[in-house]
Amino acid sequence: MCNDSRSFPFSLKKFQFTLFKNKTKMTLEVPEGYIALDDTNNVYKRIITEGSGQSITKSGCTVKVHYTGSLYSNGEVFDSSIERGDPISFKLGTGQVIKGWDVGIATMKVGEHSELFIRSDYGYGKAGSPPKIPGDSILIFKVELVHVDESTADLTIAEKLSRASVLKDEGNTLFKTQKFDDALKTYKQAADLLSNTFGAESDESEQIKNLKINLYSNLAAVYLKIKDGLHASEYSQKVLDIDSTHSKAIFRLAQSKVLMNEFDNAIELYNLHKNVLKDLDVDQEILRVKKIQAHQVAAEKKCKCDWIDL
Repeated sequence: MCNDSRSFPFSLKKFQFTLFKNKTKMTLEVPEGYIALDDTNNVYKRIITEGSGQSITKSGCTVKVHYTGSLYSNGEVFDSSIERGDPISFKLGTGQVIKGWDVGIATMKVGEHSELFIRSDYGYGKAGSPPKIPGDSILIFKVELVHVDESTADLTIAEKLSRASVLKDEGNTLFKTQKFDDALKTYKQAADLLSNTFGAESDESEQIKNLKINLYSNLAAVYLKIKDGLHASEYSQKVLDIDSTHSKAIFRLAQSKVLMNEFDNAIELYNLHKNVLKDLDVDQEILRVKKIQAHQVAAEKKCKCDWIDL
């Protein structure tokens, strides 16, 4: 039901951050009194009642959750397990639910009541879930963690780190021997192991961050080798989302732009980050990009002329 006069149990404040990909500043609403649950700023939590039961220590455990979901835009409730009288059961961290749930529920204890504020990237995205959830909707979920069964859980964080590190080294060997398809699969397996590491200790979090940077950077390098600019750009950006001054990622992002014929964007990246790319002759790289651009323009003109002659 829609209640236009509703008042949420939080106020909103605003902050600005620079979305590196577009080099533009976006002002986003952030719920006051909530805490961000990861570095993407796509999901926040506010604890209503602390839980006193079992906490979740592993991804892959089976959980039971009571919830009420509503649209942030107008407060309309679109689904509620409480109304049905039956909590939902799912395996955490396996993509069986929206990502905002995989992230948010993993931080809870049995008996805890919390509210999750989930942006569309961690919800139902641009497509939404018609007819009740429009595209790009911010969602509010009141959730209660009812039960945890860890008998279905997967590796511990320490085990994931160890396995991901081994896979990274295997990927490096495959890359050096130019087995690029196999290198891609191996690097991705390692990255997948680190996709759900909630509850990591501070030293583990640092290891996870550094390993993700290495894996994403290596994936970008492989995609550049196979001339896939789009995916090279994607993984370069993933590195920069973690470390905005990572020189290899900036260089690889610029290279990916050249592959996609986005020459002006590549030149802009080089100019913007000259102070970071200290080990690179940036002016020479810009000259190289301009030569490729000129050659591309000339080839396109020739193609058009040949077509006209026909």
